[in-house]
Amino acid sequence: MELVRWKSEFNLGLDGIDEQHQTLLDLINEVWRLIIAKADPQAVMKVLEELEHYTREHFRDEEAFMRAVGYKGVEAHVREHEAFVTRIEREKRGAQAAGQLSLDLLRFLENWLIDHIQGSDRAYAEYVQKRSSGSLLSRFFRRFR
Repeated sequence: MELVRWKSEFNLGLDGIDEQHQTLLDLINEVWRLIIAKADPQAVMKVLEELEHYTREHFRDEEAFMRAVGYKGVEAHVREHEAFVTRIEREKRGAQAAGQLSLDLLRFLENWLIDHIQGSDRAYAEYVQKRSSGSLLSRFFRRFR
């Protein structure tokens, strides 16, 4: 069972970033599956921590790429990322205190990922695609990974 399915309209045409977004979606779906299965709360928290760690890596890569290509909206994008991390940290603390995750967190993750990909991420992807060839992203990821 999935909370949200990857759709073709989520593809930005930036292979490394699209792959990371799919991994994020997979992790969100794994948290969802564990909750639905009433798994041990520690197992759910472990996957949530993996999601948080992977998200931070993805944000780091995405922000570095935007800076490398001279995207002017990078600082606003960084603030969106910071707000996301703050929300996840707050929800984690609440979940640890209550012994369970809020379903609001899952809806937030689902909506944020979709809105962020189709809004903010699409804006910088279009900027990159207008300015350069598709090989720029692959060169960037080979250099910084």
